[in-house]
Amino acid sequence: MSDVIDRCPDNITGADFHALANEAAMNAVRRHILMLEASDVTNEESSCEVQQGDLLKAAASIVPSLSRDQLENYKRVRSQMTR
Repeated sequence: MSDVIDRCPDNITGADFHALANEAAMNAVRRHILMLEASDVTNEESSCEVQQGDLLKAAASIVPSLSRDQLENYKRVRSQMTR
């Protein structure tokens, strides 16, 4: 899992992680469909599971929803509100 985290920008949010997980699941589905189309294996004989490669591929394409400046601003506001 640390390989996936290492590929992510340091300014991604929880929502961005959610999008990464969704994209990894879609990568697994696409890979599974291609495998089924390329072989005589039926859907009942195989399972569709998210693998490390699916997560790495998703991490490589993630675009943070906040800039680093925006994230730092939110952190400052949070710090001021918790004093």
